[in-house]
Amino acid sequence: MTRSAVIIYNPGSGRRRGRHQAVSQMVELLQPRGLSVEPRATAAPGDATRLSRDALAAGVQTIVGTGATAP
Repeated sequence: MTRSAVIIYNPGSGRRRGRHQAVSQMVELLQPRGLSVEPRATAAPGDATRLSRDALAAGVQTIVGTGATAP
C-alpha cells in the first residue's frame, strides 16, 4: 500500500531562488520510500493550516512543512 504525503511550502519565504527545485528534490527523495507525494504552495496567511486540515481530511498520512531552502 502506498502512503500519501503532502509537502506544504511557502514560496515567498527565505531564499526564493531554487525553491521549486528544492521541493522537487524532496518529492524525488520521498517517492522511492513508498510515498505518493503532492507539493502544495501557500499563497496567503493561514494557508498552511488550511492545507494541513484538507490533507488530513483527505486521509493523507504524512505532512511535511518547509519554508526556506538550504544554501
